[in-house]
Amino acid sequence: GSGQMNLISKQRADNFDKYQWLCDPNLAAWIIGIVRAYGKSIVDVGCGNGYMFDFYVSAFDRVAAIDPSKTFETQLREKAKEKGVNFKISCAEDIPFESKNFDIAIAKSALHHFGDSAAAINEMVRVASKAIVIIEVVAPTLNAIPFLEKLLIEKEPGRSKESIYTASKIDELIMNNSSISKLYRHFYDQYIDLDTWIEYSDLPSLEKAKIRNYLDQMDPAIKTDMQYHVRNGRLSMLRRMYMAVAFIS
Repeated sequence: GSGQMNLISKQRADNFDKYQWLCDPNLAAWIIGIVRAYGKSIVDVGCGNGYMFDFYVSAFDRVAAIDPSKTFETQLREKAKEKGVNFKISCAEDIPFESKNFDIAIAKSALHHFGDSAAAINEMVRVASKAIVIIEVVAPTLNAIPFLEKLLIEKEPGRSKESIYTASKIDELIMNNSSISKLYRHFYDQYIDLDTWIEYSDLPSLEKAKIRNYLDQMDPAIKTDMQYHVRNGRLSMLRRMYMAVAFIS
């Protein structure tokens, strides 16, 4: 089908085990606690390595998932079979399921990997009958956007400014679809250990040093917004997750 993983997705998929530590079971439980109230069936759009399968299967009667990555294909097919998840290799812009096949379509930390986010959202709305759910990291303040843009673009080659969001930018993308009637907002704050975050990146040590230096030189107001501080003798920073639950009219 149409639709293309962008460059960062390819790189991220090939090194996914390095990002596994960011998958927090508390975050997963928070997602399920909110989303399960809205339906009995769900499709996971951009499921990565299938980390969320266990959580979805525990909460929904019927679970399906798609991901375009060839990196995880064998692993995903085995995991999906074992868990009873209907998995297909596909892009978000061309979801291979019939219209209104699921109560909910969810994209967790996948929006910034979509080649065409508007087309992907339209497809999610097409295959869902009740709601679509988008979960993404967002800048905690408008003030912090330029800082985050520079940090993420330096850390993740191939990433674009367009893939760094605020909650209102995500709302705008969703509300562009005329079938969406209303939207509810949920936030989840977690603190990431920056030393681990930098360590696990795919960058040469010189680049890692550059990022550390960039963090050290951060404007004090941004440090406050990003809640940059030392915790357990290690640098810690806010990672704010935004969940938009959008209802289909």
